[in-house]
Amino acid sequence: MAIRNHSSQQLTDRAYAHIVHLAGDIGPRGSCTQGEYKAARFVATTLHDLGLSDVHTQGFSGAPTAYGRYGLALGVALLSQMLAGLLQSAWSYVAAGVIFALSAWAMYAESDFRPNWTHWLIRSRPSHNVIAYCPARKAPERLVVISAHVDSHRTPFFNSNTTWQRWYSLGFRLIFLSLVIGAGLAILAGFIDLAILKIIFHALGLPIAFSMLAFLHADNTPFSPGAYDNASGVACTLTIAERLIQNPLDNTDVWFAITGCEETGAGGMLALVNTMAESWRQALWVNLDQTGIGQLYIRLEEGMLRRYALQPSALRLAREAAKVSGINLRERTSQAFSDAIIAHQQGLLAISLGASPIEPDLETPRHQLSDVPAAIQLGTLHQTLCYVWSLLSLWDKQEQ
Repeated sequence: MAIRNHSSQQLTDRAYAHIVHLAGDIGPRGSCTQGEYKAARFVATTLHDLGLSDVHTQGFSGAPTAYGRYGLALGVALLSQMLAGLLQSAWSYVAAGVIFALSAWAMYAESDFRPNWTHWLIRSRPSHNVIAYCPARKAPERLVVISAHVDSHRTPFFNSNTTWQRWYSLGFRLIFLSLVIGAGLAILAGFIDLAILKIIFHALGLPIAFSMLAFLHADNTPFSPGAYDNASGVACTLTIAERLIQNPLDNTDVWFAITGCEETGAGGMLALVNTMAESWRQALWVNLDQTGIGQLYIRLEEGMLRRYALQPSALRLAREAAKVSGINLRERTSQAFSDAIIAHQQGLLAISLGASPIEPDLETPRHQLSDVPAAIQLGTLHQTLCYVWSLLSLWDKQEQ
């Protein structure tokens, strides 16, 4: 494929064309599905045709479900609660308390991307990352890793608007707390025969049961077409790769990583970091997630239960790039997570970039069936491309 110099508008149009193909032609791309695999093949072919070096796939085992393992943990806890109520023996309450504690641990570990017992029952499935490389024009002194996830999410009711998403985030934490409290109450009820302990313990079953049903509902909804989340991030990454092939950075090698299974627990990024963290420890990690609607922002903090913050040096660099590019870059916390959270866990220098409407009455189509290419705003794609280029240029010129 012959590469010509493109204007800024042509690059923006090219990014949008990638979104149309990913979210329109390929369509929904659930983790570990054929849609995700087709999207990964498209990305690999595009990067190869652009002329990038060392284009290859990295196979890994990822979670096929975003909610199933949480639902399993809650279901096992509810079963132990029912048995304790039926048997009414001291040992049955102690056993229920232990199981509640194990379920709380599973919920925490799953939200923190760590192995836990639910993985034995809901097994991982094959998925792929696509990795490629653009060398520096001169002798490399620095390194950048640009990432975006290719999979799309399901469409549960609690993602239908911002209010529901906030309630879900709060409810997730409260259910975890209910499991922890329930564990203590059940164990106490096994040693101290007080009716009030048992009453409160069994009352906790109602919100836990509701949450389990919500998780089951979520795992049986259709997958989103995923134009905004996250064909937009993938498209911007491919377009940046095209520009770098034409104009490589002087002193910086750039790696591109299009990951799978982000929506079900950042599985692709976890596999990438586990493999490359030592080699890329001095790199700047730039993650693009939901960069197609509204005004750009960086995620200052993210995580479902345990929170991980942006490093101060990364924040300074992000702010400096905003000044250079003339873009009004907002700063906000995330109630969920992006792939960058895995880099934060490892102490790597990472910036996670997203976009959303400034107007409070406007919603994004995140995790909805309405997340189609027509919802994408070309101006946001243009902002993303300009900002990331400024960020790369600043990093390239930094003193060692």
